[in-house]
Amino acid sequence: MRPAIILGLSFLVLPAAQAQTKPDLTAVLKKVSEIYKAVTQYEFISEGTCSGDQPRTGETFHMLFAFRAPNKYRVQSSAACRKPGEPDPDDALRIDDGANLWAYYAKANQYISIPANLFGDKQAASIGQATLSRYSGIADVADQVKFVREEALSFGASKADCYVVLVPKRGNLAAETWWIDKASYHVVRIDNDESSIVFTTVKLNEPLPDNLFKFTPPPGAKPAQ
Repeated sequence: MRPAIILGLSFLVLPAAQAQTKPDLTAVLKKVSEIYKAVTQYEFISEGTCSGDQPRTGETFHMLFAFRAPNKYRVQSSAACRKPGEPDPDDALRIDDGANLWAYYAKANQYISIPANLFGDKQAASIGQATLSRYSGIADVADQVKFVREEALSFGASKADCYVVLVPKRGNLAAETWWIDKASYHVVRIDNDESSIVFTTVKLNEPLPDNLFKFTPPPGAKPAQ
């Protein structure tokens, strides 16, 4: 067979081969939902960049969110993105150790402690589940999610081959673009109109150190008056 004919046939086969690589998106999103629904403890660490019409556009921020059922969590972030007219937020640290809720204010180097039961027995659990519901409920809108492409995502020394999908607006969640790790089905990047967030650590149902949920005052910190 002549080279020209072979080349021509290859172009005919190429579109079919590309079509075969498109994932079964419903199955992918079902797997994501199943994984996140089964989680009882987790830790997310992410690096973000602000975007859109806001004072901190282009600036970066850091976030850590950890939860252990039934009633412990840690939320830690540098100053997050904000809308025009909003005050510049302080670096935030909130820890619920199961008995007390601690809040630390970096600029003043002060902290407060409040008995956790003042917020109700299910307050910590509702916070922990609210974060997971973003992912665990994705199968419910699978018919509205659009496949964009496959892409390798690099962060630090790590690299993940991902499905990139468009997720519609859901309730109070804005429309988003997700990067889903093909190997783990973890969501490893989220972009929306306000920010781009890359998850450098995603631990689901992995052992977490006890001191993650313990507040230790930074040097020189004092109780708020």
